[in-house]
Amino acid sequence: SVYVYMEKIICSPLYKLDQSYYKELKKFLLELGQRLDWNEGKNQIMIQTLDPVNEDWVTGYGRVTDLAVSKEVEYKYIQPSLKGTIVEDFLNACPLTVTRTRLMKVDPRKCYSIHRDKTSRLHLALDTNPSAIFMFPELSKFVHIPEDQNVYFVDTREQHSFANCGEQERVHLVMCVN
Repeated sequence: SVYVYMEKIICSPLYKLDQSYYKELKKFLLELGQRLDWNEGKNQIMIQTLDPVNEDWVTGYGRVTDLAVSKEVEYKYIQPSLKGTIVEDFLNACPLTVTRTRLMKVDPRKCYSIHRDKTSRLHLALDTNPSAIFMFPELSKFVHIPEDQNVYFVDTREQHSFANCGEQERVHLVMCVN
């Protein structure tokens, strides 16, 4: 379904992945999160970074306003150890140019502050629950992105928050788009 407010698309499926491809990508990314211990509880792992040569799983996560380099388009290089993997294949096949791609985990009963992003986002749900929801307070909209193999466009330039009100973690691959 598509969520629309005054002809503005807030959240919409952009394209759907083949089931076996999705399962392989999901397995790879969830294992990556475990292997890197979710950056010691920071719960974000940089898939794209500033440096094309040196591995850096940390620089670029968190609030854009807190980053040394706040232009999301600068985070355009895939991690060196991810070159030649299904992750690079997925990013290259995306119909939109994506930057500052992160693997993001939100623990149960956690939420973000209300904010606006500078760019919209693409979301691929890897592990979720029905109580993991985006809230758009100015629009009085609530959106759940299901784990249905779809890559969703989310207009996070609108004021929003996210809450995982469920009992299991929520993991998405999140990509910035202009």
